[in-house]
Amino acid sequence: MTWKTLCHISTLVLVLVFSYTVTLHFKLEAFASQPHEEKVAAKKEVKEEFIKTEDILAIQNKNPMNIKALANGDKWKGQIGVDKFGHVIFESWEFGLRASAMVLKNYAIKHKINTVEGVVKRFCVGNQKQYADFLAKRLGVKPQEKFCIIKRMPELLQAMAKFESGHEFPAKYMVAYDLLAAI
Repeated sequence: MTWKTLCHISTLVLVLVFSYTVTLHFKLEAFASQPHEEKVAAKKEVKEEFIKTEDILAIQNKNPMNIKALANGDKWKGQIGVDKFGHVIFESWEFGLRASAMVLKNYAIKHKINTVEGVVKRFCVGNQKQYADFLAKRLGVKPQEKFCIIKRMPELLQAMAKFESGHEFPAKYMVAYDLLAAI
């Protein structure tokens, strides 16, 4: 992959994250102008729709893939802490998903990984066979079969988050990654 292509992809990711943030801002403004009763109902609906269980690390940390802290001491954007197991704690789901997408993007571009087996070997040390089988089944590929991580990013993010947390994340949280995968 050329430097120009890499820059193009990075720019698109930033634009998509910015667009998502702007959209979220307008939704929050609209929410702020609602009467109190509607706000309470909307908050309850979002909480129930998104995650019902808060005793799972991925949920507590707003870190859908249970990403570990960076070894060099740098912090992820939106990182507000690290739990006792070394998993990053994010201030919002958007930052947790952003970091997850960046990890997968680096696997594809920097490390030239293009199989489920390759993703799992790079990502975790335990239960690799179960993890690879789960992801392969969700993506409809064999563990050693080549596929484009960038093009399948939304599905891969969803599948890895499901394996890590046991919960399905609403598809609407993957919109920016759907757009990225379309290029």
